[in-house]
Amino acid sequence: MFRSDTYGALIEHQPGRAVQHYSPSFFLWNSFARYRLIEKDKWQLSCFLRVRNVLDQRYYHITENSLLSLPTAPQDPIMVTLGASINLGRNRSSK
Repeated sequence: MFRSDTYGALIEHQPGRAVQHYSPSFFLWNSFARYRLIEKDKWQLSCFLRVRNVLDQRYYHITENSLLSLPTAPQDPIMVTLGASINLGRNRSSK
């Protein structure tokens, strides 16, 4: 995912002095893999691996109503999820 430069809304901290927050562009790489362990007529068992922010990119995101300054609001660092899933019901690929 690529996000271009972002500019927040003008916020007036003092009369006649408005501040606009800015976030530089950033690139995020997410990855997902799944492997079917068992595939029967009525059910399937799979394991999966999901990695968000693979390169552990440090980035900031501005919301229009955010009162926090950018350095105090970083987004999620690298996150790895490993799991298993069971799909019940008719297996469509076995027709």
